[in-house]
Amino acid sequence: MAAAGLTWVLPCCVLALLGVATAGSVDVHVDTSKAVGRVPEYFRGFTCDWWRHDNPHYGDDWRMDGMLTLDLTNSRLRKMFTNLVPALWRIGGTPEDEVVYVIGHPPECPPDKVNSSINYGGPLCLTPERFKEIVQFANDVGVRLAFGLNGAYGRPNSKSNFNSTNAHELLKYAATLELPIFAFELSNEKNYWDAVKLGEDFITIRGYINELWPEEITRPLLVGPDTGTTSWMTTFFSTAGHHMNASTFHTYCNGYTSCTVEMLKPDVLDECINSAISTIKYTREGIPDKPDFPVWAGEDGPHSGGGRPNCTDTFADAYWYLDHLSTLALHNIQAFARSTMVGANYGMLNRTTFEPHPDYYAAYLWGRLMGFSHLNVTSSNKLLRAYATCRNQSTVVVLLLNLDTQNSATISLTTTSSSPQSLAQGQQSVYMLLAASASVDGMFADKVMFWQDKEYKLLQLGPDDALPDLSPTVQPYGELTISPLSYAFVELDSTAAACKV
Repeated sequence: MAAAGLTWVLPCCVLALLGVATAGSVDVHVDTSKAVGRVPEYFRGFTCDWWRHDNPHYGDDWRMDGMLTLDLTNSRLRKMFTNLVPALWRIGGTPEDEVVYVIGHPPECPPDKVNSSINYGGPLCLTPERFKEIVQFANDVGVRLAFGLNGAYGRPNSKSNFNSTNAHELLKYAATLELPIFAFELSNEKNYWDAVKLGEDFITIRGYINELWPEEITRPLLVGPDTGTTSWMTTFFSTAGHHMNASTFHTYCNGYTSCTVEMLKPDVLDECINSAISTIKYTREGIPDKPDFPVWAGEDGPHSGGGRPNCTDTFADAYWYLDHLSTLALHNIQAFARSTMVGANYGMLNRTTFEPHPDYYAAYLWGRLMGFSHLNVTSSNKLLRAYATCRNQSTVVVLLLNLDTQNSATISLTTTSSSPQSLAQGQQSVYMLLAASASVDGMFADKVMFWQDKEYKLLQLGPDDALPDLSPTVQPYGELTISPLSYAFVELDSTAAACKV
């Protein structure tokens, strides 16, 4: 039986101070009878890349945040990673296929070029010491590391054969030292190569992994092909699919377009899921006997080419990010490695200070509040996006995104599993965040506010880089009004059948 609506409205004086016009009520209904999507604990992840600070194309955007020079000893960086655990950390990107491993019996890599200034197109030299630092960092902060291998070594062109000796040396080094690596990838966005030939290269790497890690419990996964979504994938998976653990695709929802309020349109957000749907289709066509073969969003971001300054590092980006997390989970995508944790203009951390951008707080609250079983939700207003998960066996968490740039939304929230009587006796815990000002300019600001103790507070790090207090506002059940340019997580007590599984 559907529950009665909720009643809590922000004080009218607050809405007036913000210049907010109140829209009509929005009905949001959560189907708690069964889960639609299920994801593992490491579903919400992020990437780092290999770009160099002196790269003629993107050096100014990446500065020292490429993996050869990122300061992995920085205490703030380590805390920001740890705050988001559990998570997947994918290291890869375009320069991945230029990295040479100075390990074992390496190719010539002059000392003056080891970890030094190299323009894109030349070798980037990864020493065993730096590789060990990267893996140890991942282990220390608690993330699961997915490491992309150079699949272009020994290939003067796309039709040449892969020389796997350098990758083999890295794998032997990792296995000998028992370095904890969750997964390996091979090559980055090479869907213009021959699909069968690349598939055979994956089979070669699988043979090395199985030989070096004979115990399945400690054996790293092999995932790929880390490409854009095309029918090329079907041929690739027909060749290599039975030797792999997951299919990975790359997508950037807004491509190279500029940043405007158009990115908040529901139809624009709806299109972001298309790459995932296509990847599922092509993967299943390649390995039809494995209909549940896992699919990962291996590199996924708001805008390609490093993002857009004063856009993908602002509050506005949280809408795409939270919406995309939710829709991918509903489609059973098993991992989402967001570009990036740090680096370029779409990082969740400032590339110089490592202070959180607004998206970081969205990622943190998602991991803290949202569960792994995702539920169907309907909204009577397309500008109010709504998603829900089972936090645990007795709690449902609803995510509400108000895409309206001018009007607040007053929400009547119902579920299929809670009676009006049980709701009337319960409470709701609300975590509400909004732009620094109720304007489009505020949306594109690197600031985020949090509703607490009947006022909005600016979120910023405290002493010793502690995260700010993000305790919810606890209210009796009732209607909930959220401002324009805001989003909210709402915790509800629930006896949902879907949450008992």
